[in-house]
Amino acid sequence: MKIGIVVQARTGSSRFPGKALKPVIGDRTVLHCVLERVLRSRLIHTVVVATTSLPRDDGILRITDSLGIPTFRGSEQDVLRRYIGAMDAFGLEVVVRVTADCPLIEPLVIDALVELYLQSPCDYAYIDGYPRGTGEAELITHSALVREDRLVGSDAHHREHVVTFLLEHPTDFRLAIRRAPKQYVRPEFRLTVDEQLDLDVVQRVYENFAPRTDFSLDEIIAFLDAHPEIASLNRHVKHKPWSSDGKQHHLPGSVDLPR
Repeated sequence: MKIGIVVQARTGSSRFPGKALKPVIGDRTVLHCVLERVLRSRLIHTVVVATTSLPRDDGILRITDSLGIPTFRGSEQDVLRRYIGAMDAFGLEVVVRVTADCPLIEPLVIDALVELYLQSPCDYAYIDGYPRGTGEAELITHSALVREDRLVGSDAHHREHVVTFLLEHPTDFRLAIRRAPKQYVRPEFRLTVDEQLDLDVVQRVYENFAPRTDFSLDEIIAFLDAHPEIASLNRHVKHKPWSSDGKQHHLPGSVDLPR
């Protein structure tokens, strides 16, 4: 069984255009930081970036080429087909989906997802409750996406948001959604990048640990607890249950769905 990470990236976000290419620290962009952190997974060694075929996303390839990471280019709006195409191109049977606006994604969450899947095979797995932007990793099987592709037809919403259909049909797909350990359930922290204020917070985190980039979620939480003025910079920024980039945000307090 071949399990890989597919990072979904584009520059056409209407809310914060070009955010994946915004600098975080030095010459490291948001996308650089995402890729460096997912590459620290102990259990997954195949990482692919799935971007669009639009010329404006050529900048994504300049970053992936510099890091030696393969890419797949597909539809901007039909993200479901983009994922299937990336998995087909690289022979992936199972994928951990990560979006390119999570420069503080926690590698241990990715590994925990893989371990959950290996212990309890399912169509979809997610660990809910981590600070927003640190645990937004979703495990999905190729077979589930292919079945969804057939069932949703031309429905644009489900094609853009990839996993909504699976979550709306818990009796048709095997879902494994678990809760994060209590010490990591900190819904007051926003560590994803949807607006400039979000980027400001992420930049402060990276500046604190520089030149290190291997800092853990425990260290991030300790830093923000010690500097509430930083954690509060973006606290008023609103999030959507489903972002314009098709990124899922499970809401704090959501319950486990049937497997």
